[in-house]
Amino acid sequence: MPPTSPVTSSPGSRSPANKPSADQPPPGNTPRGTSTAVARPADPCAAQPIVGELDNLSEYLHDAKATVRECDGKWAVIVWDVPGDSQRIIRRAANRWTTYVQFPHNVCWAKASADGVPAQLRKYFTC
Repeated sequence: MPPTSPVTSSPGSRSPANKPSADQPPPGNTPRGTSTAVARPADPCAAQPIVGELDNLSEYLHDAKATVRECDGKWAVIVWDVPGDSQRIIRRAANRWTTYVQFPHNVCWAKASADGVPAQLRKYFTC
């Protein structure tokens, strides 16, 4: 059998040299079993990560079921399924959640608004 020379081609041609091999996907495709999906950041309003970051949290609240309401990623209302009033308004500051007020509280809306509390949380302020 006579020797063959390798096939070469220019980038725009459609010769066999430009076809992807079995172990190399065509441009724009990924091999099976791999993903090009970009990891999404965790939900900033998910209860468990918030509980893990909160300051001044009694130990018994770490294991109680928490529910986050009216969260915009910067401000939220959180409450635990425990006896008594466990509700808090919390805010995201310096890459962690902190307590703004614990219920019951005596912070008036004028102060809260000046502190940046969003209007959607006004109903939680009685004066």
